[in-house]
Amino acid sequence: MNRLPALDQIVLEGQRPLLAVLDTTLVLVVRSMRAEHPELEDDACRGLGAEPPPTQRALAASIVLLANSLRAVLDGYGEFLDHVHGDRNAALDDDDDSF
Repeated sequence: MNRLPALDQIVLEGQRPLLAVLDTTLVLVVRSMRAEHPELEDDACRGLGAEPPPTQRALAASIVLLANSLRAVLDGYGEFLDHVHGDRNAALDDDDDSF
């Protein structure tokens, strides 16, 4: 999603704030996993013949992969919502004289 919802999106599309919170949480999870396990980047480049990483690091890598995949799904869903609700939100923006 990569952006916080606007006020009209919060009012008209109640799931947007929750999706933004989920997306932000996933960003923090990925960053914390990479901070805790900086060797994750090296593991990704080792190739198939290399010895498997320790269990904790393998699980951390799985979390990073799944979190990034879910963020991609959230981006697609956000784009869908933009498309579906775009005309309605654009009309509200034209009427908004604040700021």
